[in-house]
Amino acid sequence: MTPTTVVDSKDEIAIPQKFHLLQNNPNPFGMNGETAIQFELPAESTVQLEIFNLLGERVALLVDEKLAAGKHRKIWNARPIDGKRAAAGIYFYRLQAGSNLVKWTAVKKIVVLP
Repeated sequence: MTPTTVVDSKDEIAIPQKFHLLQNNPNPFGMNGETAIQFELPAESTVQLEIFNLLGERVALLVDEKLAAGKHRKIWNARPIDGKRAAAGIYFYRLQAGSNLVKWTAVKKIVVLP
């Protein structure tokens, strides 16, 4: 698992006010490319970022750790858990974040082109 990149501006290091999952970019993207998934955490949180196929099977686990509050960016290169290239098609990514007191979940769609 590769480390998550914390994204912050030199002019402004503002902590987000709420959890937020942005649409991946680019979307769609080709099987030989990669896409960036960005999300924001208002507080230190235990985070899971997973990719699922249309059958609901997990094909990739991008993040499974505690992360600091702030803006984060993770790259997916269309490689599932087995290391082979993902097939062209529709996938979903799910972000689960929070603590013992607060739980938050969001899901978005990714399109992988041939």
